[in-house]
Amino acid sequence: MSLFHKKSDDANRPADPKPTFGPGDSIGQYTVVRCVGIGGMGEVYQAKHAILGNVCAVKFLKEEIAKNFPDLVKQFIQEAKISSAINHPNLIGVTNAYYDPTQNLAFIVMEYVDGCSLAKIIAKRPLSVIETFNVALNITRALKAISAQKVTHRDIKPENILMANNGDVKLADLGIAKVVKANENRWNTYNTKRNIASPPYAAPEQLEVPDKSDFRSDIYALGSTLYRAITGVEPFASDNLAELINLVKYAEPTPITQLLPKLNPEYAAVIHWMMMKDPQERPQSHDDLIELFDAIIRCEAGRSSQNQKALNALLKKHKLISAPPVNWSGMKTFFGKTIKYLLILAILAGIVFAGYKTLPKYLEKQPEQQAEQLPEQQPEQQSQETTEAQPEQKEEPVPEKSAVTDVEAIHKKRFFDAIKEGNPAKTLDAYIFLEPEPTLTLEDGTPLTIVAAKANNLNTLKFLADKKFDLYAKDKLGNSTLTYAVIGATDDDMADFILDYSVNVEHNQSLTQPNNQGNTPLHYAAENTNFNLVDTILQYLDFNLETKNADGLTTLEIAVKHDNLKAVETLVHQKIKPIVTQKALELAKTKEMTDLLKSTQAN
Repeated sequence: MSLFHKKSDDANRPADPKPTFGPGDSIGQYTVVRCVGIGGMGEVYQAKHAILGNVCAVKFLKEEIAKNFPDLVKQFIQEAKISSAINHPNLIGVTNAYYDPTQNLAFIVMEYVDGCSLAKIIAKRPLSVIETFNVALNITRALKAISAQKVTHRDIKPENILMANNGDVKLADLGIAKVVKANENRWNTYNTKRNIASPPYAAPEQLEVPDKSDFRSDIYALGSTLYRAITGVEPFASDNLAELINLVKYAEPTPITQLLPKLNPEYAAVIHWMMMKDPQERPQSHDDLIELFDAIIRCEAGRSSQNQKALNALLKKHKLISAPPVNWSGMKTFFGKTIKYLLILAILAGIVFAGYKTLPKYLEKQPEQQAEQLPEQQPEQQSQETTEAQPEQKEEPVPEKSAVTDVEAIHKKRFFDAIKEGNPAKTLDAYIFLEPEPTLTLEDGTPLTIVAAKANNLNTLKFLADKKFDLYAKDKLGNSTLTYAVIGATDDDMADFILDYSVNVEHNQSLTQPNNQGNTPLHYAAENTNFNLVDTILQYLDFNLETKNADGLTTLEIAVKHDNLKAVETLVHQKIKPIVTQKALELAKTKEMTDLLKSTQAN
């Protein structure tokens, strides 16, 4: 019995994006009230329990994802278990989860928050100081709770912070799946909720090596979120993804005190501290931040000398004085690595020189610290000396084209590695971020469908075929995807998919052609005694059974040599029977095989 029941008329459904369910539809034991949000991998609905009447939120994994990406389903359910085990007032609670592979149905039942996302609020107005640090305090408490369970959120951003009408602040989307409100953020399509977060808020190391992110990456992302909440603008912004990533990794955000001159500079310094490029230079514990945020709120709520004294002591403890200096070490790296980003440097120049207006005041406050941070030359001179006057500094050579600094190359490598590994979930992650053309190949020209077939991962191959990558391409050896599907077969599913996918006579003829050694997929199939791949192939393709392989053997002779009785039975029952040669009889190893060959020869 299906757990789906659709009551609503499609005419009453909102268009683009179109939710799977409408009011009155059922998801398991839950009746849909309304669609809350739609994302690339799933949808969220406000619902009621059919019997108890409890209001809840149901996060539903899209059917095509549940069907084609079992690893994502596994993570979806596993991380739901983790979430349900962490009980904290600032986290969205998970109460139930369900998965039925026969219906490709996976959903999670969560606490429903009557309110809206932080993103919706700050789209209309910035937050006040108290509002900003109240969000900071509550979300940091939530992060402390999940960090205690060895969990990293990896996608802190305004869309994932829920502001309840009763004043509660809750962290949502705890690494479970990529589901956000549509059109709230232009980069939502790049989120997969596994490793890569939203670029405007993600920490530099998370964009560089996602698997190495830790709780300090979440602290950075929260700092970026607070920057956006209090100033009304994102710390970094660009319509070009590669440029945006480089801004996050190498540039410094506009000082908050420049955007908000009346703001207490120490408050700005706290946020900038959270956003340091080096994780080691950020807060190293949640407790330090909780203590600071609480002190700021107390000081703002009641400006007593005692509150101010307590705050000053904390600021002094963490050496937070005014807004941070320009991070010249980060800029030096950015200038010295590659000429490719000159356009980005031109953009950054406006940020750096605009910062000079506030620099003299900062120098007066921190002469010793600035003396250590500032270079002796102007940025342009230092950049030139880094590449020309100081060639002996071998630790940062100027490459002709660096795979480390070339953002596109970084994400191509992630995409290639995921396909080689045969990991469909990572492939999806990298694809969404890279958005490659279907003509993309490895650097040596190997088609990506060939790579997937070699990895023997059917789900990855299906994904590439769905994205219009050439399923019938061949490598330099003349081998097709079908050839590798047969050679590495652990079952006949991949070969069957490739053959069934073909609806073109030209494609069929291509698959029958021998490789550079003279071997056809049918020749390799005749060697496989575990599965009757000969039968699978001959259901779709017409081969000349007398074509010989590189060793001078026909398909029948190959099957006999490998004692592949099933393949021989398939061959001798074809409309055009193979010729039973004397060599075939000599290669027979059993009486059963010999009798079958002689019987065929006699007929």
